[in-house]
Amino acid sequence: MQCGRDVLLRSHFTRLLRQTPTFYLKAARKLQRAKVTVESTSGVVEQFDGKLQEQAFERVDEKLRTFVADVQATTSLRLGCIPGCGKCCLSTTVESTPWECIPMAKELIRRGTAEQVLEQLDVASAARQGEPTRCIFYEPNGRLEDGKGRCSMYETRPLICRLFGFAAFRAKDATLDVTTCKVMRSEIPETVAATHAVVKSGRVDVPVYVDEWSELHGPVLGSRMAKIMPINEAFAEALKDQLWRHYLKSLDTDGVEDPVSEV
Repeated sequence: MQCGRDVLLRSHFTRLLRQTPTFYLKAARKLQRAKVTVESTSGVVEQFDGKLQEQAFERVDEKLRTFVADVQATTSLRLGCIPGCGKCCLSTTVESTPWECIPMAKELIRRGTAEQVLEQLDVASAARQGEPTRCIFYEPNGRLEDGKGRCSMYETRPLICRLFGFAAFRAKDATLDVTTCKVMRSEIPETVAATHAVVKSGRVDVPVYVDEWSELHGPVLGSRMAKIMPINEAFAEALKDQLWRHYLKSLDTDGVEDPVSEV
């Protein structure tokens, strides 16, 4: 099965060769030689194995757990998503970056479903004529309009999916306020009000969107990997990047001619 997947992968990316900028192909060749890193057009050495993101996600998750525990200790109320709710995943305005989505792309390659998902993303984009669509990994539980469901890639979900509803923004006067979601404000208004109060008073530490985003994207700021785009586009870019790297790493072992030299 692995051999069959590699044949399909090579066939898919051979068709993409003429559509890929020469500078990127050359940069990708550097990746094959270095095995770990590739120099981007901005001159930043980027790590593409997903470990930086995984470590950042672990730190963010720990900050969020601490924040929720501190709110509960301070107010005796527990801030949390409504069980089974997936309404935020139905939004077509959710944005991410390819850099955030690399762990998800690597997991799909490991499962052997990366090309299938990439095809689904292309079909969804074509059907909406390039307009943003809801997250492809959202699995509704029953009718879509009920807003009940789950994420099929929860463990490797991007940064925005981890922070939404639990992180703060910094106002012009440097004060912080947490951005809870509409459902939480409707279902647990007392908890939301108390959370806003303790955050504004500075009695608890809360993750801040811009700080967490900047820390995660520091190694790739100014590159295509840090570009903010609709979340399904970010998935597609990360998949193409990781599939291409997976393909290049196979060249040294299977005797396939180097496609970079043909461009």
